[in-house]
Amino acid sequence: MSSSPEEPRGHRVAEYEEWVKEQQIPIHKGYFVSDFKTIGVGPRDQRGTNGCFVQLAGQEGWTQICVQEIPPGRTSRPFKMAVDELIYVADGRGVTTLWTEGEKKINFEWNKFSLFLVPGNFWYQLSNMQGTKPSRVVHYSYLPMAI
Repeated sequence: MSSSPEEPRGHRVAEYEEWVKEQQIPIHKGYFVSDFKTIGVGPRDQRGTNGCFVQLAGQEGWTQICVQEIPPGRTSRPFKMAVDELIYVADGRGVTTLWTEGEKKINFEWNKFSLFLVPGNFWYQLSNMQGTKPSRVVHYSYLPMAI
């Protein structure tokens, strides 16, 4: 009895790439990012902020990198992902509110160079505590592999 070989990794990359395009925010491709603080972003209605995708060469279909810019004094819309997200603060200062159904909300502060993990299936919001300039955070996850 023979079994059919597993389809090689990348068989669902097309679905992920289609979803990325549907977000209608800039997509930056290449081997490096010179500065997350200055990379071009556009309005991201889903989160109520500005953002872009970064697709590093060799990581296509494996990882997702998103830059999110939170306007001065604003808070992102509540958001939940099925996978963990590692968040790096490129610039700014703010507060994250994190919660799951039936549990007490947790708040913690962050500033430039902070790094934290949002567990999968938790709701969260990011608030910019600065009234004069935007905050920039970088989201990193393995969403393409989970699709």
